[in-house]
Amino acid sequence: MKKLITSIVAMLLALATLFAVGCGKDQTTVVETDDQLAALTEVQAGTSDIAVIDSVMANYYVNKPNFSDLTILSGQDFTFANEYYAIGSRKNTNTDDYINAALYQLQKEGILNEIASKYGLQPALCTIPEFDYDNFPAPNQVDPNSDFGKILAKDKLVLGYTLFEPIAYMDGGKLIGFDIELAEAVCELYDLELVTQKINWDTKEDELNSGNIDVIWNGFTWTEQRAENLDFSNYYMINRQAIVIRKADAQKYATYEGMSGATFACESESAGESTIRDIILPKVDA
Repeated sequence: MKKLITSIVAMLLALATLFAVGCGKDQTTVVETDDQLAALTEVQAGTSDIAVIDSVMANYYVNKPNFSDLTILSGQDFTFANEYYAIGSRKNTNTDDYINAALYQLQKEGILNEIASKYGLQPALCTIPEFDYDNFPAPNQVDPNSDFGKILAKDKLVLGYTLFEPIAYMDGGKLIGFDIELAEAVCELYDLELVTQKINWDTKEDELNSGNIDVIWNGFTWTEQRAENLDFSNYYMINRQAIVIRKADAQKYATYEGMSGATFACESESAGESTIRDIILPKVDA
Protein backbone atom coordinates (compact mmCIF):
# COMPACT_ATOMS: atom_id res chain seq x y z
CA MET A 1 0.00 0.00 0.00
CA LYS A 2 2.84 2.33 0.92
CA LYS A 3 4.53 1.67 -2.45
CA LEU A 4 1.25 2.40 -4.24
CA ILE A 5 0.77 5.73 -2.47
CA THR A 6 4.39 6.69 -3.21
CA SER A 7 3.89 5.84 -6.89
CA ILE A 8 0.69 7.89 -7.07
CA VAL A 9 2.36 10.89 -5.41
CA ALA A 10 5.32 10.65 -7.80
CA MET A 11 2.99 10.47 -10.79
CA LEU A 12 1.00 13.50 -9.61
CA LEU A 13 4.20 15.48 -9.09
CA ALA A 14 5.38 14.58 -12.58
CA LEU A 15 2.04 15.64 -14.07
CA ALA A 16 2.16 18.92 -12.13
CA THR A 17 5.66 19.60 -13.44
CA LEU A 18 4.61 18.89 -17.01
CA PHE A 19 1.58 21.15 -16.60
CA ALA A 20 3.70 23.98 -15.22
CA VAL A 21 6.22 23.68 -18.03
CA GLY A 22 3.49 23.57 -20.62
CA CYS A 23 1.81 26.67 -19.20
CA GLY A 24 5.16 28.46 -18.94
CA LYS A 25 5.64 28.26 -22.68
CA ASP A 26 2.75 30.65 -23.27
CA GLN A 27 3.15 32.78 -20.17
CA THR A 28 3.83 36.43 -20.93
CA THR A 29 6.24 37.87 -18.38
CA VAL A 30 7.66 41.27 -17.47
CA VAL A 31 11.27 41.78 -16.39
CA GLU A 32 11.87 45.00 -14.44
CA THR A 33 15.38 46.45 -14.79
CA ASP A 34 17.32 49.20 -13.02
CA ASP A 35 17.36 51.49 -16.06
CA GLN A 36 16.24 51.68 -19.68
CA LEU A 37 19.60 50.73 -21.12
CA ALA A 38 19.46 47.48 -19.14
CA ALA A 39 16.03 46.75 -20.65
CA LEU A 40 17.40 47.32 -24.14
CA THR A 41 20.43 45.14 -23.42
CA GLU A 42 18.09 42.35 -22.26
CA VAL A 43 16.64 42.19 -25.76
CA GLN A 44 20.00 42.46 -27.47
CA ALA A 45 21.31 39.59 -25.34
CA GLY A 46 18.23 37.45 -26.00
CA THR A 47 17.28 37.18 -22.32
CA SER A 48 14.11 39.17 -23.08
CA ASP A 49 12.12 39.43 -26.30
CA ILE A 50 10.70 42.94 -26.24
CA ALA A 51 11.76 46.19 -24.56
CA VAL A 52 9.48 49.15 -24.03
CA ILE A 53 11.50 52.32 -23.50
CA ASP A 54 11.40 56.04 -24.29
CA SER A 55 11.39 56.78 -28.03
CA VAL A 56 14.09 59.41 -27.47
CA MET A 57 16.41 56.68 -26.28
CA ALA A 58 15.17 53.98 -28.68
CA ASN A 59 15.75 56.09 -31.81
CA TYR A 60 19.19 57.05 -30.57
CA TYR A 61 20.32 53.47 -29.90
CA VAL A 62 18.95 51.56 -32.88
CA ASN A 63 21.00 53.86 -35.11
CA LYS A 64 24.23 52.96 -33.33
CA PRO A 65 26.36 50.18 -34.92
CA ASN A 66 26.47 48.03 -31.78
CA PHE A 67 22.65 47.92 -31.63
CA SER A 68 22.09 47.48 -35.38
CA ASP A 69 20.37 44.12 -34.81
CA LEU A 70 17.47 45.88 -33.05
CA THR A 71 14.51 47.72 -34.54
CA ILE A 72 11.50 49.76 -33.40
CA LEU A 73 8.05 48.42 -34.21
CA SER A 74 6.22 50.99 -36.33
CA GLY A 75 2.65 51.44 -37.40
CA GLN A 76 -0.50 52.88 -35.87
CA ASP A 77 -1.04 49.88 -33.58
CA PHE A 78 2.34 50.48 -31.95
CA THR A 79 2.20 54.29 -31.73
CA PHE A 80 1.54 55.53 -28.22
CA ALA A 81 0.45 58.92 -26.94
CA ASN A 82 2.87 61.81 -26.57
CA GLU A 83 4.57 62.18 -23.22
CA TYR A 84 6.46 65.17 -21.90
CA TYR A 85 9.75 65.44 -20.07
CA ALA A 86 9.92 67.88 -17.17
CA ILE A 87 12.07 68.43 -14.08
CA GLY A 88 10.67 67.21 -10.77
CA SER A 89 11.19 69.12 -7.52
CA ARG A 90 9.72 69.04 -4.02
CA LYS A 91 5.98 69.71 -3.75
CA ASN A 92 4.69 73.20 -3.01
CA THR A 93 8.08 74.89 -3.26
CA ASN A 94 9.57 77.54 -5.56
CA THR A 95 12.36 75.53 -7.24
CA ASP A 96 10.26 74.83 -10.34
CA ASP A 97 9.65 78.59 -10.81
CA TYR A 98 13.37 79.33 -10.99
CA ILE A 99 13.99 76.40 -13.31
CA ASN A 100 11.20 77.66 -15.58
CA ALA A 101 12.76 81.11 -15.63
CA ALA A 102 16.14 79.63 -16.55
CA LEU A 103 14.71 77.35 -19.26
CA TYR A 104 12.97 80.30 -20.90
CA GLN A 105 16.15 82.36 -20.78
CA LEU A 106 18.21 79.52 -22.31
CA GLN A 107 15.62 79.12 -25.05
CA LYS A 108 15.64 82.85 -25.82
CA GLU A 109 19.44 82.85 -26.04
CA GLY A 110 19.49 79.80 -28.34
CA ILE A 111 21.43 77.69 -25.84
CA LEU A 112 18.61 75.16 -25.37
CA ASN A 113 18.50 74.48 -29.11
CA GLU A 114 22.29 74.34 -29.31
CA ILE A 115 22.51 71.63 -26.63
CA ALA A 116 19.64 69.64 -28.18
CA SER A 117 21.27 69.77 -31.63
CA LYS A 118 24.49 68.38 -30.17
CA TYR A 119 22.64 65.22 -29.12
CA GLY A 120 20.31 65.01 -32.13
CA LEU A 121 17.27 65.94 -30.05
CA GLN A 122 16.31 69.31 -31.52
CA PRO A 123 13.15 67.98 -33.27
CA ALA A 124 11.78 66.75 -29.93
CA LEU A 125 12.09 70.09 -28.10
CA CYS A 126 9.00 71.76 -26.66
CA THR A 127 8.60 75.53 -26.82
CA ILE A 128 9.12 76.92 -23.32
CA PRO A 129 6.37 79.46 -22.52
CA GLU A 130 7.46 82.99 -21.82
CA PHE A 131 8.02 83.38 -18.12
CA ASP A 132 6.17 86.09 -16.21
CA TYR A 133 8.74 87.99 -14.18
CA ASP A 134 6.23 90.36 -12.60
CA ASN A 135 6.71 90.30 -8.85
CA PHE A 136 9.18 87.44 -9.25
CA PRO A 137 12.08 87.81 -6.80
CA ALA A 138 15.59 87.90 -8.21
CA PRO A 139 17.93 85.19 -6.85
CA ASN A 140 19.41 87.61 -4.30
CA GLN A 141 15.89 88.31 -3.01
CA VAL A 142 14.78 84.70 -2.61
CA ASP A 143 13.40 83.76 0.80
CA PRO A 144 16.34 81.93 2.44
CA ASN A 145 13.89 79.53 4.10
CA SER A 146 12.31 78.52 0.78
CA ASP A 147 13.40 75.42 -1.09
CA PHE A 148 15.32 77.31 -3.77
CA GLY A 149 16.68 79.68 -1.12
CA LYS A 150 18.27 76.70 0.63
CA ILE A 151 19.71 75.49 -2.69
CA LEU A 152 21.26 78.93 -3.26
CA ALA A 153 22.62 78.98 0.30
CA LYS A 154 24.57 75.75 -0.21
CA ASP A 155 25.78 76.97 -3.66
CA LYS A 156 24.90 73.70 -5.37
CA LEU A 157 22.06 71.85 -7.04
CA VAL A 158 21.99 68.08 -6.51
CA LEU A 159 20.55 66.28 -9.53
CA GLY A 160 19.30 62.68 -9.36
CA TYR A 161 19.77 60.58 -12.50
CA THR A 162 19.99 57.09 -13.95
CA LEU A 163 22.06 56.15 -17.01
CA PHE A 164 20.00 56.95 -20.07
CA GLU A 165 21.85 57.81 -23.29
CA PRO A 166 21.63 60.46 -24.77
CA ILE A 167 20.08 62.07 -21.68
CA ALA A 168 22.70 61.10 -19.08
CA TYR A 169 25.59 58.69 -19.73
CA MET A 170 29.26 58.08 -19.13
CA ASP A 171 31.83 59.00 -21.77
CA GLY A 172 35.47 58.44 -20.93
CA GLY A 173 34.71 58.48 -17.21
CA LYS A 174 32.72 61.73 -17.44
CA LEU A 175 28.95 62.06 -17.08
CA ILE A 176 27.51 63.87 -20.10
CA GLY A 177 24.20 64.02 -21.97
CA PHE A 178 21.47 66.45 -22.93
CA ASP A 179 19.90 66.78 -19.48
CA ILE A 180 23.29 67.04 -17.81
CA GLU A 181 24.44 69.88 -20.08
CA LEU A 182 21.08 71.61 -19.77
CA ALA A 183 21.29 71.41 -15.97
CA GLU A 184 24.83 72.81 -16.10
CA ALA A 185 23.55 75.76 -18.14
CA VAL A 186 20.75 76.39 -15.62
CA CYS A 187 23.22 76.23 -12.74
CA GLU A 188 25.52 78.68 -14.49
CA LEU A 189 22.71 81.25 -14.59
CA TYR A 190 22.36 81.01 -10.81
CA ASP A 191 26.08 80.59 -9.97
CA LEU A 192 25.45 77.09 -8.66
CA GLU A 193 27.64 74.00 -8.78
CA LEU A 194 25.91 71.03 -10.37
CA VAL A 195 26.30 67.85 -8.30
CA THR A 196 25.08 64.66 -9.98
CA GLN A 197 23.96 61.67 -7.96
CA LYS A 198 22.99 58.32 -9.44
CA ILE A 199 19.80 57.06 -7.82
CA ASN A 200 17.58 54.01 -7.67
CA TRP A 201 14.64 54.95 -9.91
CA ASP A 202 12.26 53.00 -7.66
CA THR A 203 13.00 55.33 -4.74
CA LYS A 204 13.45 58.62 -6.65
CA GLU A 205 10.68 60.44 -4.78
CA ASP A 206 12.06 59.32 -1.42
CA GLU A 207 15.50 60.61 -2.47
CA LEU A 208 13.94 63.96 -3.37
CA ASN A 209 11.73 64.41 -0.33
CA SER A 210 14.47 63.35 2.09
CA GLY A 211 16.73 66.08 0.71
CA ASN A 212 19.34 63.70 -0.74
CA ILE A 213 18.71 65.30 -4.13
CA ASP A 214 17.12 68.61 -5.15
CA VAL A 215 15.68 67.64 -8.53
CA ILE A 216 14.77 64.54 -10.55
CA TRP A 217 16.21 65.52 -13.93
CA ASN A 218 16.54 62.46 -16.14
CA GLY A 219 14.12 62.37 -19.05
CA PHE A 220 11.44 62.41 -16.35
CA THR A 221 7.93 61.97 -17.74
CA TRP A 222 5.18 64.15 -16.29
CA THR A 223 2.07 62.23 -15.18
CA GLU A 224 -0.98 63.30 -13.20
CA GLN A 225 -0.13 60.73 -10.53
CA ARG A 226 3.42 62.05 -10.11
CA ALA A 227 2.16 65.63 -10.08
CA GLU A 228 0.16 64.83 -6.95
CA ASN A 229 3.41 64.40 -5.03
CA LEU A 230 5.89 66.59 -6.93
CA ASP A 231 6.22 69.99 -8.52
CA PHE A 232 7.18 69.94 -12.19
CA SER A 233 8.86 72.47 -14.42
CA ASN A 234 7.43 73.37 -17.81
CA TYR A 235 7.79 70.62 -20.41
CA TYR A 236 10.97 70.81 -22.43
CA MET A 237 10.84 67.68 -24.62
CA ILE A 238 8.25 65.45 -26.30
CA ASN A 239 8.59 61.70 -25.95
CA ARG A 240 6.50 58.55 -26.35
CA GLN A 241 7.03 54.89 -25.57
CA ALA A 242 8.58 52.64 -28.23
CA ILE A 243 8.57 48.86 -28.65
CA VAL A 244 12.04 47.54 -29.47
CA ILE A 245 12.66 43.99 -30.74
CA ARG A 246 15.37 42.08 -32.57
CA LYS A 247 15.13 42.53 -36.34
CA ALA A 248 15.00 38.76 -36.71
CA ASP A 249 11.71 38.76 -34.74
CA ALA A 250 9.96 41.39 -36.86
CA GLN A 251 7.46 38.93 -38.35
CA LYS A 252 6.95 37.09 -35.09
CA TYR A 253 5.92 40.24 -33.21
CA ALA A 254 4.07 41.98 -36.04
CA THR A 255 0.86 41.82 -33.98
CA TYR A 256 -0.06 41.96 -30.31
CA GLU A 257 -1.44 38.43 -30.60
CA GLY A 258 2.00 37.24 -31.67
CA MET A 259 3.49 38.63 -28.46
CA SER A 260 1.72 36.06 -26.30
CA GLY A 261 4.34 34.19 -24.31
CA ALA A 262 7.01 36.86 -24.86
CA THR A 263 9.22 38.30 -22.15
CA PHE A 264 9.01 42.09 -21.89
CA ALA A 265 11.76 44.22 -20.37
CA CYS A 266 11.35 47.72 -18.96
CA GLU A 267 12.78 50.05 -16.36
CA SER A 268 11.02 49.52 -13.04
CA GLU A 269 8.47 52.20 -12.12
CA SER A 270 8.82 53.80 -15.57
CA ALA A 271 6.39 54.96 -18.24
CA GLY A 272 7.52 51.87 -20.16
CA GLU A 273 6.32 49.57 -17.39
CA SER A 274 2.96 51.37 -17.25
CA THR A 275 2.61 51.04 -21.02
CA ILE A 276 3.29 47.31 -20.88
CA ARG A 277 0.94 46.56 -18.00
CA ASP A 278 -1.88 48.98 -18.81
CA ILE A 279 -1.90 49.05 -22.63
CA ILE A 280 0.09 46.23 -24.21
CA LEU A 281 -0.68 43.20 -22.03
CA PRO A 282 -4.48 43.66 -22.17
CA LYS A 283 -4.18 43.54 -25.99
CA VAL A 284 -1.82 40.57 -25.91
CA ASP A 285 -4.12 38.65 -23.57
CA ALA A 286 -7.37 39.66 -25.31
